[in-house]
Amino acid sequence: MTSLMQRPLLRRGLPGAMLAMSLVGCSSEGGLDTDAPPVTTSSSIVWHEPLRVGVRCQQDYEKKWQAPLIHVWQTCWEFGDQMSKDNYWTYYYNLHGGSPAVEAKGDGWGAAAGGADSVDFFFMFTHGLINPYRKNLAEYDMWDDGSVVHVDDMRLGDSDVGASVLATYSCDTMRIDGGDVYRRWYPAFAGGLRIALGAHDVFYDVPKIGRELASRIQDGAHLATAWAETTLAAESENHPMAITTGRDPEDCWARHGATVVNVTYLDPLRDERIGYMCWSYWH
Repeated sequence: MTSLMQRPLLRRGLPGAMLAMSLVGCSSEGGLDTDAPPVTTSSSIVWHEPLRVGVRCQQDYEKKWQAPLIHVWQTCWEFGDQMSKDNYWTYYYNLHGGSPAVEAKGDGWGAAAGGADSVDFFFMFTHGLINPYRKNLAEYDMWDDGSVVHVDDMRLGDSDVGASVLATYSCDTMRIDGGDVYRRWYPAFAGGLRIALGAHDVFYDVPKIGRELASRIQDGAHLATAWAETTLAAESENHPMAITTGRDPEDCWARHGATVVNVTYLDPLRDERIGYMCWSYWH
């Protein structure tokens, strides 16, 4: 087990029963709080327009600048393999020199380069952290020694295909500490991203998450529910979270019900069209 200052992600823990409790929050620049509607699961397999799916992950790091992980390659391969049964698995890459493609700031990072915006659903597995010296920065680690992607340097949804879903199996980048959730994540959503799935605290490096997550998504579960149930079933001490934006609170919470069927059809809200940011979290 590594210490906090070594930017730990996914400290291995014992599996346990899923906790059903979820907590919610909502924020605008004015700071409105409200309650979320219940999020439920569908048990029937549903047909949907195939999504373009991209996977980028990293299990070890240049010069061992971060602690290696154990289950990354297995998880990422199984997620992509399962999703490919009714979607287009566009790429599966590591994070060597990955920061420009993950930030997705321009149109020049097409599918061949593994750009986040070249797919509808972008899945990433790596270390994550809130910068201990600059609390407004959430970071994802790339393979290259010392290389990180700051969430506020990401702008997803408005170039190439345009990402609708960002799912990151990484610690802490969605930490709940007042308005910082809004400030950290607004830039990433400003391009029109519909929903982001991640963690508000620790995620553990455990196996058998990728295929189970993809299967729940394919069965028509709300994306937020599939994320929470899968990560908590794998490790009860995981801390999943989902974020959406909306024109108003009702629209914001409605987007928490996004599924594989409708997520790409949701109106992309960009820049000043974003009125609210809502999140659900579980522990």
